[in-house]
Amino acid sequence: APSSSRPWNRSSNAGVEDGQVDDAPHFEKQSPSTIYFGPPAIVARNSTMAYNGVAGVGGDLGAEIELDHCGVLSNRREGLVASGDSTYVSLHDCISASNGAQGVHVNTHALVVAKNASILGNGQQGCLVVGHYSSLKLHAGVVRLNGMQGLEMRDGGFVSLRAHALVDLNYAAVPLAVQARVDGTGSWLDVEDSSVGSATIAFSASISCENGGRAHVHWTAQLETAQDLQPSYDGYGADDYKQYRKEARTLDIDEQQTIVSGQVRVRIKCHPGTEL
Repeated sequence: APSSSRPWNRSSNAGVEDGQVDDAPHFEKQSPSTIYFGPPAIVARNSTMAYNGVAGVGGDLGAEIELDHCGVLSNRREGLVASGDSTYVSLHDCISASNGAQGVHVNTHALVVAKNASILGNGQQGCLVVGHYSSLKLHAGVVRLNGMQGLEMRDGGFVSLRAHALVDLNYAAVPLAVQARVDGTGSWLDVEDSSVGSATIAFSASISCENGGRAHVHWTAQLETAQDLQPSYDGYGADDYKQYRKEARTLDIDEQQTIVSGQVRVRIKCHPGTEL
């Protein structure tokens, strides 16, 4: 007979209300009349997973997890663990904070996609991604104030940062500490229009590539508005704002911390004055 657990309709989210968690275990298809639920699935909205003795949320062996406006807080170990082939986790406007180990731990071919997530104040790395085909994609959001590096990739792990994601102020016990560690052949950090470390520190000091790990950092061309602090004889200047075009830039960082960038033409304008 079919299980009493209702099937989950991904397109309509039927049967899932705010504050509820839908946990549909895997059922083997034994007869034509048996309902097949597919892989284990968890869907949660406006929920909190806190003070657990292990991880706050875990998915393995092809599980599918969707968290929307949820908090994963103060768990003894990781906030979120995703592992296993075809395991997929989607986070939207979620926070993983004050957990004993990592805020997000991805391994064994799992994929985590996080939009506008906050990974804050966890005991170890903010995000740890281990193993080939294990991937974490961060769109916007912040990774800050974690006990070790904000991001760590090992043994082929992949992390991408997009849409002005911010990774800084991690490893507070070590001044000018590395914010992202890329360790092992095949490990890769891909950054576009996002920040790793303070803007006043060179990227090579904020990103460490070791044992074959690589990082790619790219900024697209954009317009920037800045205040014109140069006084002029007609009384204008101090309160004026001007737009400047920032050309596209690309940096590639390898294990020798060698930075390779494309040539960019720059124009330097000098103003005569009493001091140079």
